Amino acid sequence: MADYNINDVTRRVQFTGNTGLGPFAFSFEILTETDVAVYKNTTLLTLTTDYTVTINANGTGSITLTGTGSGTALISSDVLTIIGARNLERTTDFVTGGDLLASSLNEQLDGLVVMLQQLDEKLARSLRYDSFDQFNSAVMPAKADRLGKYLQFNSTTGDPEAGPDSTDVTTLADIATDIATLADIEDGTDATDAIQTVAGISSDVTTVAGISSNVTSVAGNSSNINTVAADGTDIGTVATNIADVNTVAGISADVTSVAGNETNINTVAADGTDIGTVATNIASVNTTATNIADINTCATDIAAIIAAPTEASNASTSASNAATSESNASSYASSAASAQSAAETARDQTLAAYDSFDDRYLGTKASDPTLDNDGNGLVAGALYFNSTDGVMKVYTGSVWVAAYASLSGALLVANNLSDLGDASAARTNLGLGTAATTASTDYVAVTGDSMTGDLSFGDNDKAKFGANNDLQLYHDGADSYITDNGAGQLYIGAYEVPVTDYSVEIGNPANNLTYAGFNHGSSVDLYYDNSKKFETTNTGVEVTGTVTATTVDLGDWTITESAGVLYFATGGTNKMKLDASGNLTVAGDVTAYGTI
Repeated sequence: MADYNINDVTRRVQFTGNTGLGPFAFSFEILTETDVAVYKNTTLLTLTTDYTVTINANGTGSITLTGTGSGTALISSDVLTIIGARNLERTTDFVTGGDLLASSLNEQLDGLVVMLQQLDEKLARSLRYDSFDQFNSAVMPAKADRLGKYLQFNSTTGDPEAGPDSTDVTTLADIATDIATLADIEDGTDATDAIQTVAGISSDVTTVAGISSNVTSVAGNSSNINTVAADGTDIGTVATNIADVNTVAGISADVTSVAGNETNINTVAADGTDIGTVATNIASVNTTATNIADINTCATDIAAIIAAPTEASNASTSASNAATSESNASSYASSAASAQSAAETARDQTLAAYDSFDDRYLGTKASDPTLDNDGNGLVAGALYFNSTDGVMKVYTGSVWVAAYASLSGALLVANNLSDLGDASAARTNLGLGTAATTASTDYVAVTGDSMTGDLSFGDNDKAKFGANNDLQLYHDGADSYITDNGAGQLYIGAYEVPVTDYSVEIGNPANNLTYAGFNHGSSVDLYYDNSKKFETTNTGVEVTGTVTATTVDLGDWTITESAGVLYFATGGTNKMKLDASGNLTVAGDVTAYGTI
């Protein structure tokens, strides 16, 4: 039996770092060494094989790793978890009519408290409402409503409800990846801040968007564009002389005519030496650059064309990234499905454990319930607190009874009455007097003993002797009695022959007046006012003083006094009388001087 308190502590503790084999202490109380489970990282260790348990006198204890199997010494990356793991069961019952021992009841109640603390610790690691929170319902959405959905909380009530479709969330996750890429480009991660640059030329982007078909055509002619890009130096030269180009743009009609005269131009091109000469005289050519604005338009288009391959490359990269994101999303979706399944399993187990707990601890009620909190029949061992009586009650399987008895004011065996505030008053209340603190040798044993003090009886309290209370000694408040109610005789015997005192003497309470004295084997003496008046002898009696009698029985003869006359009778007939005057009357003959 656990002779210690089950204190209010969390039944879970963890250790980290290079802490070796232990011991690793836990501050919660246990009843047996199987009331704890030990995890090293995510591995459940085995008692005896991987660790041993030591239980202290107060129920707390420690575990020590064995150094073998999974119970090797902790290193810096390890986490050791010790958690309460008493089986949620009750395998013994109190037998009707049997002993209800405090030790057994304490052990049962301690086990229940341990299991409740375990459930409390497990619930603390679950998703739950806080004590002060407000809610209407904690019920999950129905299966059909939550299939393929994420769980969300209502924006008004905060209650759980079915959220967005998981497919939509996955799509959004893919978009989020692209957004993250764009954010990297913008925040300098890619060292270009290209989005900000594009925002600065948004009008040009809009223009390009308006000629997207042309851009597509240009993208299709990437080889020629690359050729133009390779001639960037010449284009730079043209840009430097943009005023002249603008002048040429002003005569675009002529340029168009020149374009129509391609053959002749090619001929001119073949005469490069002469053109070089013209270039030497470029000032004259500059004069023709009045309408260069049109050439600027061409330059703008050329810039877009030059950027087109980069944009095409970026588009290709984005497409590749999208494919990768799609693949990753599929993997994430699979992992999410697995996680959801595990979460649902854990949720179901938690709900099952909570339902089991809810079936056994019914909370506070004003009277004995007949059904559990789900409306089902009660189970043996169920508990609830009766708010009317202020008592915790347990269901035996047929009736509700108090789950525990308060020890407030109780006398504990181990304290030997030392826990009482006033032992003297306690003895008086118990009717013990000083008996509770007096040695047993100071009292008379029923099997026989010796008295060294007085034995007092109250009025009409009798000292009774014999199997049928034959001889009784008592005082009724006025008189004292020695009563023999038995069938035999009452004997008063004295064996000793005293030298100066009677063997048996009857006298006053002060023992200074003698009423009668009895000598062993000799006389019996009678006294008047402590003066002996009558004594038996070996021949008869001796009387001191006057003997007064109305009749003296002498055997065959009697002498009777009546009205001053003595009558002498035999056989019941008076034969002679003597009156007060001395006259003698004889019935019958009188012989004088005869011989007797």
